[in-house]
Amino acid sequence: MVISYFETLVRQGINKKLKDLYVEGTGSYYPFLFSVTLNSSELVKKYKHLLIVNDDKEAQEVISFLKLHSVPFYNLPDFEVSPYSGLSPSQNISPQRLQFLNAIQTKETGLFIASLTSLSQKTLPLDYLKENTYQFKVGHD
Repeated sequence: MVISYFETLVRQGINKKLKDLYVEGTGSYYPFLFSVTLNSSELVKKYKHLLIVNDDKEAQEVISFLKLHSVPFYNLPDFEVSPYSGLSPSQNISPQRLQFLNAIQTKETGLFIASLTSLSQKTLPLDYLKENTYQFKVGHD
């Protein structure tokens, strides 16, 4: 059984008895996007939000909307190729997925967008990601 990164985060939140872990859903993401654009300074800066959409096409629609309204976000793209096809994903996909995983782990707030497909794809185990993450800053040894 493969456990997704999202499921791991939810389990950790439950195990830590976090008071601010909410899971909500609607039939459409438009009400959420509307509230984010109206209150982007409040909602996005106060909590983490994970918006799960059906597929990559919907994710791209959401991203276009957020860019239009200058709302910062992190996207978890899917690999676009089947793991059984023998093909490698685009070279841009892996860095974007790592950026998303790092941000959702380290940032206190933010808007995170992922499709069901991208959440179900195997990612690095959380412990491995933590042990092998290094922060580099210009001018530091």
